[in-house]
Amino acid sequence: MQCGAAGAARCCRQGHRAPVGVRAMAPARRPARGRPAAASGGDAAVAVGGEPAAASDYAALRGVKVLSAADGFETELLSLWAPGPDTTVVLPFLTHFADLTSWEYAQKLRQKVLPVMRERGVQVITVGLGSADNARAFAAALDYPLDGLYADPTGACYAAQGFSPGFLPGAAVSPVLKLLPMLAGIGSPGTLREVIRGYVGDRSAGPVFEAARPNPFDILGTGYQRPFELATLRLMNMVGILPKWGELSPPNSELLVQQGGTLVLRGRSTVFKHVDSGILKYTDVGALLAAVDGAAAQREAIARPAGRALPANLGAMARRAGLAALCTLVALLVALAAPALAQHSGMDHGRGTPAAAAAAAPANVSDPCITAPSAPSCADFKYPHAAAVADLATLCGAMHFMAACSVARACNASGAGPDNPTGPGAANVSEENPDVCRPFNLVATVCRHDTGMSKMRGCANYNAMCANGSVVGMCRNLTGLDTLPTTRTLNDRVRSLCTDMPGHTGCDLCLPSFRANATWGDCDLLAVYGTVCAEMPEMEGCAEWEAMCSADHSPTFCAGHDHDHSNHTADAAAPAAPKAAASGAPAARVGALALLAAAAGAAALLL
Repeated sequence: MQCGAAGAARCCRQGHRAPVGVRAMAPARRPARGRPAAASGGDAAVAVGGEPAAASDYAALRGVKVLSAADGFETELLSLWAPGPDTTVVLPFLTHFADLTSWEYAQKLRQKVLPVMRERGVQVITVGLGSADNARAFAAALDYPLDGLYADPTGACYAAQGFSPGFLPGAAVSPVLKLLPMLAGIGSPGTLREVIRGYVGDRSAGPVFEAARPNPFDILGTGYQRPFELATLRLMNMVGILPKWGELSPPNSELLVQQGGTLVLRGRSTVFKHVDSGILKYTDVGALLAAVDGAAAQREAIARPAGRALPANLGAMARRAGLAALCTLVALLVALAAPALAQHSGMDHGRGTPAAAAAAAPANVSDPCITAPSAPSCADFKYPHAAAVADLATLCGAMHFMAACSVARACNASGAGPDNPTGPGAANVSEENPDVCRPFNLVATVCRHDTGMSKMRGCANYNAMCANGSVVGMCRNLTGLDTLPTTRTLNDRVRSLCTDMPGHTGCDLCLPSFRANATWGDCDLLAVYGTVCAEMPEMEGCAEWEAMCSADHSPTFCAGHDHDHSNHTADAAAPAAPKAAASGAPAARVGALALLAAAAGAAALLL
C-alpha cells in the first residue's frame, strides 16, 4: 500500500511505506526514505540538510514491546534508554535469527561497531525476529553479547518502522515458497547483485577475513574483498545455521521473509535510517559509524541510495549471474554435508567448538515423569545426571554471571565438579549443604529461586518435572540454594558498590560493562560481591551477603580469601561442556572446500 504525502506519517506508523521522496507533513516530520542505502552492496548514505530532525520514528515505537535475550522479560523498547538531547542510541533491527543476513550483519556489528560504541559510551540495542530462546541461541552461536540483545516475536517493531515485509505480503502462500523468488531478486531488490558480489569480489570493499595470520585468499591480493571471499563466509555461516535451524528460526514462520533496518536516534530525533531492501542488503557499518559521528556533531544523515548506473556490459553481467547460480548450487551441496565436516574441522562460530555447542543445548530426555510428574510411579524417578549437567551448561552458557553459575565455578575449582559433586571439595563452597555442587541442585537454584530466570531454556525440563503436583522425589530433596541473593540483586549491589568505590578487589572486572550502560555486569558477580563485602562488611549494600553467610557459611564466598575472578567466561561457566578437542583443521578448511567447489563450478561453466 502506498501513502500520499499528507498521510505519510500516519500510515507509516501503521506499517506501510511512503513512496520514494515523500516526507511526512507537520506536525511530525519523517525523513524521506527511498530505497535504503544497502551497505553490503556498496550503496552510499548521503546527507540531508536544512530540515528538523524527524521524531516520528521514535514515536512509532511507543508501546512496542520486546523480549530480553538475557532473562526473557518483556519490556517496552523505548524504556531501555533515556532519550536526552545529548543521548545517541543505535538500534540495529536484524532479520530473523536463522537468517544469513542477520548473521552477517551481527558479525560486522560485533567486530566493528560494538567496540567503538562501547568506547564512546553509545548504547546499542539490537533487536531480532523470533523468541527469547532464539536470541539466546543466536548469541551463543556468534558470541554476540546478550546485554542489549532483544527479540521481537511478532514483528511489531518492524511494522512500526515500515520495514519491508518481503515478497507478496499478506498472500496465502508459504513463507518458504516466498523466499525462493526473493533469493532471485524478486521482491528483494539488489539481492542477486549482492550474491554475485560475494563471488566476483569488490575492490571498493575491505577484506572479509582480516586475521593477523595469512589466509588462502592472500594469494589473490590483500586490502580488498577478494573473489569468493564473501561467498565463503556465507557458506560457513550456512554451515553454522543448518544444524541449529530449530533453535534459531522464529516460531512464527511469517517472519522468515520480514526484512530489517537500522535507526540511529539522538534524543527523539532520527539522524540515520536504513531500510533493508532485500536479503543481504543490510546496513553498511561504515555509514553507520559515520552517522554516529555526525550525530555527535549534531548533523543529520538520513540513509538514501546513491544512484547506480546500469552495468556497461549486460552480457557479462548475465554470464556472471549464471556463474553465481551454479556456484551457489555447488556450495549448497557442500553446505548440506558440511555439519559433519565441521565437527572434524573444529569450526568455531563464536562460543567454541561443536562439542561445546552440543553441550550448550538443553537435555533431550524423553520420560513420562518429566511431562506427567504426578503419576505415583514417578516418586522414585531419577533425572539423569548427564541431563542435569547439560541443563546447567545451557543456563550458564546463556548467562554466565548468574549466582548459581558462580557456585558451579567454585565447585569446579574445589574439585567438586560434575564428575564428583559430593567430593570433599564441596565443603569449600558450603559448610552446611553437602549437595551444593550437585548439577540438579544448581539447576533448581536458577529455575526455582533466581527471580526472572525460570523462563530460560535450560529450565524447561525442571519446570515440567517439578511443577505443582509433582511426586518426583528429587524435586523435594534437591530444592536449590535459597540462601543465595538473586542475580538481579547481585547485579544491582555490585554496580552500586563498585561505582561508589571502584578500588575494591574485582571491581575492575565489572566496571567496564557497567560504564558501557550494559544491563548486566560481565563478571563473576557473586565472587566480586563476596570479595568486596569481605573487605568492608559494614557497607549498607552488603546486607544480602551477611544474610547469605549467616545462613550457610561458604569459605569461598564468605571469607576474605583471594578468589580467581578471571574464570568468568561462558565456557568456564558451563561445567558440563567438555573441553574442546584438538582442532584437526582450522575453520578455513570448510571455507577452502567451498572455494574449491565454487571454482569447480566456474571451470565447468567456462569450459
